[in-house]
Order: sequence, then structure tokens, then C-alpha cells
Amino acid sequence: MKQGRLLAQCGAGWVALCLAAPASAQDAASEAAGPPAPAAETPPNPAGALARELFGQGLQDNKVMLLGWAELSAIASSNESDDVSPAAFFNTRDGINLNQFGLTLCSGRACPPFAFGPGGAVHNRVGPFPGPKPEKASIDFNVTAIYGEDVQFLKLSGLDGDFHFDRDEDMKLGITQAFVDIYLPLADGTSVMVGSFQTPLENEIGYPYNPPNWFATHTYSFQHGPAKHVGVLAETRLSGGGGGDIVAVDYGVVLGWNDWDNRNDSLDFIGGLRWRSADMSTWIDVEGIYGNGADDFGPAPGRGGAPYFVLSSTDEYLSRFSLFLTASHVFNPKFQMALEASYGRQEAGDVAFVPWAVVGEDAKWYGANLGARYTVNPRLALNARVEWFKDEQGAHALWAGNGGEVYAATANLEYQLTPAVRVRVEGRYDTYNGDGHLFDNYTEDDQLTGLLNLFFLF
Repeated sequence: MKQGRLLAQCGAGWVALCLAAPASAQDAASEAAGPPAPAAETPPNPAGALARELFGQGLQDNKVMLLGWAELSAIASSNESDDVSPAAFFNTRDGINLNQFGLTLCSGRACPPFAFGPGGAVHNRVGPFPGPKPEKASIDFNVTAIYGEDVQFLKLSGLDGDFHFDRDEDMKLGITQAFVDIYLPLADGTSVMVGSFQTPLENEIGYPYNPPNWFATHTYSFQHGPAKHVGVLAETRLSGGGGGDIVAVDYGVVLGWNDWDNRNDSLDFIGGLRWRSADMSTWIDVEGIYGNGADDFGPAPGRGGAPYFVLSSTDEYLSRFSLFLTASHVFNPKFQMALEASYGRQEAGDVAFVPWAVVGEDAKWYGANLGARYTVNPRLALNARVEWFKDEQGAHALWAGNGGEVYAATANLEYQLTPAVRVRVEGRYDTYNGDGHLFDNYTEDDQLTGLLNLFFLF
């Protein structure tokens, strides 16, 4: 889920970052749960614990956080080869995957939501929250670096994608975020991000921390969208400061998909509309991006750029449009669901330079997924997801021209061993129907994948 997608996602390991959630959301959860239980002792905040041990409270007292995390997965699949892509995205192979070892240095509102208590009326990419808007402008920052196998999907063409030492290595280093977040008391509260940042699109995020994604593997919808952008993104809350439903609008311009060097000298327009019920139990987001898809693909696998390969011999503008709709609802403190639908279209070029280049006919991809989460107790949760997705031409580079559709079912058991350590046991089944084959190095139509996923926060 997106950072802060639902306040009720906060489990035992994340409660410290969510204690300062808006009162209306807490009150709604309390009413649904019935009479309050006896107060429990607040667990220590695991986020930034190592930095506090090394440097004391100085950073946190100044609303600065040094946050670290590590994620690894032990994976086994039904494949004869060790390749588990694209079904187990981000995970790529059987065996032990060091997914991410990451560090974030951030301040104030650019840290995970509510890291330092109530912030502005908006949290860019997350959405609006209820409550009065702060009247004082502020500037915060976020710099994030990640080392691991997931980084091949989080790179920028022309920047960290061009590091020569890791060009052919499974383990890669990337500066995955570097931005300033400027809060302005305009309208009902406005946040402006400038720099390199994770995308505001899609239901999931590329990071495993607060609140965690429900699953260790990602959806095909997530796979077919951008991971990050360079540019300017603003979010303005239109209502919510005086109570009632909360509405915000996103708007900005970026250098395309996973792109630093702006290979095609074009800007993409990105935006969205976000609605929250007054009690924060229901969220609806419509998000989209439009721009020129010609010649913005990565120069080599694992080095950034868009996953759609299209060229025009006459340098025509080849439009690409991608749209996401997410609706999520907390039915009660134990049960919640999230539905996502997506659609994308890439205008065709006229140069067939690889088998999966978009030529002659426009490429289209679309699908839907439905996830559910049941919290058994503060430490144990059960998650399940079903998905249907179709890439008509197999335009995505990982589909390698194998157009068709996939049905997938995923389930896991998630256990919070300590406030800083989470364990997930996950199973996933994917079946493909299309022009060729999609799994096991493009030789099979079905794949069964099992994972033991460990996450450490420090």
C-alpha cells in the first residue's frame, strides 16, 4: 500500500509512527471497536533506533530522522530454471534475494507520515488528512539510497543507471530519492515536491516500510507503471480543514518515467484527485500521467528508463497515457480491502528494432486487483489478493512481446516478531494465456512461487 494508505494498517511494529494520526480517524476506529481496552504500554519506535543509539536524541529533537531497513527473501518456485520474473516482481530468482538495504535521511514532513506527530494538512503522494492547516511555511528534505536486487527497478536513466561498476551485477546501488518538500499555507494546505521521488501513482510503493505493503510480491499493475520521477509535484487540499469529507488535487510536470537525462526532450504531465471520507475509513484516488513515450526507454536492462520500447523514424511525438483508480475501505479495525484498476496506452512507432517494440498498432495494457487484510491480533495478519491483467501486445519489456493475459492469486501470513522485525510466509500462483509463454524464461504458462520474507527496521 502507499505510505499512509490507511491509518488502520499500522500494526505492532508501526504503531509508534502512527500514534499522531488525526483524531477523527482514531475516533472512528474506536467507535467501530466498541468500548476502549485498558491502555497498553507504547512499544519503542523502531524507526531510526540505530541513529538514536549512535547520536542520541539530537537529530530527532530537530525533526531529522536517519531511517534504515533491510529486506531479504528466500524464494522457491515450480520453475526448472531459477528465474521467477515477471510473476514475483520485484523478486527475480530462486534462492536468497537481498531485496533492499536502504538508508533515508529526512526531515519533518518529508519523512514517513506522522514520524514527528501531526504535520501539514497534506502529505504529498499520500493524500490529504483532516484537521486545521498549519499557517507557517516550511521546507523539508529526503535523500534515500538503496543497495540490493530491487534497485534494478528503481533506477533513473542518465543518473544512477549509468554507474559502470554495477552495470552487469545483480546487486545494484541507487539514489532512489532526493527531493525537497515545501509546505505552503495556500488554499487548505499545499505541499510541493521538487527533485527525484518515488511515483505517486499506483496502489503499492517500492519500499517495504511504514505502513508495509501487504505482500512481498507486487502486482502486474505496479509492474506496468513508473517507479520514480524527476520534476515538480504539488498537492493542494481543497477541503477537510473544517471537518467533513477531505479532497485534494495533485498536479505537476516530470521528465517522464524513471528518467533523468530527458532523452526525448519532452515533459510528462502528472496529476490526480484524492477523496477521503470524514472518518478516514474510505479512500478513493484517481491518478494519471501523460507524455511522450518515444525514445525514453532505458539504455540497458537495470539502468532506468521506461519499460516500453517505441521509436519514430521522423521524431514524431508518440503519446503514452497511464491511469490508475484505487478504492480502499476499513470495514472494522480487523478487516480492510483495497481495489485497484489500471489502464495504459502507448502510441505506436514505425521502427521494429526489438521483438517487443511497439510498431504499427498502439499498445494497450489494463487490469484489476483486489486485496484484503485481516488482522488476527496486533502481531498477526492474513492477506489475500486476486488479480487479472492483460498486456495486449506484451509491450512491457519483461513480457518480451508475449501478448496475453494473466490471472494470479496471492496469500500470506504476516507476523510481527518484534517492533523492528516482520516475517511473512507467502504463496503465489500465476497462469498465463496468450501468444507465447511468460514464465520460466518464457517456456511455461504457469508458475507457483513460495517466499519467506524478512524485514528489519533500524
